[in-house]
Amino acid sequence: MTTRLFSHSLYAVLLLALVACQGGERTHASADENLQLKYAELITDEHLALIGGDYQRVAVDASVYKGLMEMLGVGDKCIDFSDQMKPDVEKIAASKADLLLISAYEGADLKKYERLGIPVVQCRDFLETTALGRAEWMRYLGRLWGVAERADSLFTVIEGNLSPLDVPQNKESRPSFLFDTIYGAVWYQPSPESTIGQLVTMAGGTIPFRSEQKGGSLALSKEEVLLNARDADYWIVRYMGKEDMTLADLARINPIYAEFQAFKEGRVFGCNTSKVPFYDETPFRPDWLLDDFKHIIKGNNDSLRYFKKIY
Repeated sequence: MTTRLFSHSLYAVLLLALVACQGGERTHASADENLQLKYAELITDEHLALIGGDYQRVAVDASVYKGLMEMLGVGDKCIDFSDQMKPDVEKIAASKADLLLISAYEGADLKKYERLGIPVVQCRDFLETTALGRAEWMRYLGRLWGVAERADSLFTVIEGNLSPLDVPQNKESRPSFLFDTIYGAVWYQPSPESTIGQLVTMAGGTIPFRSEQKGGSLALSKEEVLLNARDADYWIVRYMGKEDMTLADLARINPIYAEFQAFKEGRVFGCNTSKVPFYDETPFRPDWLLDDFKHIIKGNNDSLRYFKKIY
């Protein structure tokens, strides 16, 4: 692990803020809801020894952790509860898991899991402000699963792949990207400084929305999106469906979609997430998503991993 350390005592405290557990000689601690850490920089193998490592039965509440375990070759250790919005405590107990990974979203009731008597790792990778920062979590999680060297090696590959193109400084000369569809009365778009926005920039594109917001999604009206992104060069649509979406489907869903230049010129790319493991893979393989954005801009549609052109 990284050697950027201040003191052993500080890192022991940080580790206890990460892991809540009860039973045996383990120490119980609750994580600060606002805590955001670069885990791979803050935790050494010595500190990890406080809770042990190389767990053999790991329960997860999100498919992204299952996906990472499969990437690191320990998918057989995973007990997947990702199809349940709130995993049942009794089912987790019956699974005989010896480690539980929980997505520590704001408002999540974590104390009920801490009473199980097994280590509970409160995962906050989603709070990272860069794609590489989130991917670096694999170095910490890999140590819990006994594959530290494999995790470090994969992270090094990803770090090397996340290199921006030699993009024009003038944003006006870069192709712009519109994302997804209207949800209720809101059309969510990635902010320019979000992880998606950063990857679009690395690929040589731009997000056509201005915001002081540092990350996350912008909640916009359809009128705001039409005003700012009517002439967007590419439209990326993530959706779930039994059948792949067509342009005619989009126009039937909402006539406003046909007013966008990307729709008129056939530059709409879809990812059917019921068939493609987009959300399972991209948080820890942002380089694969970056490659897709680069291929879309270059017109290499046959090389896309997650998207395909919508006709």
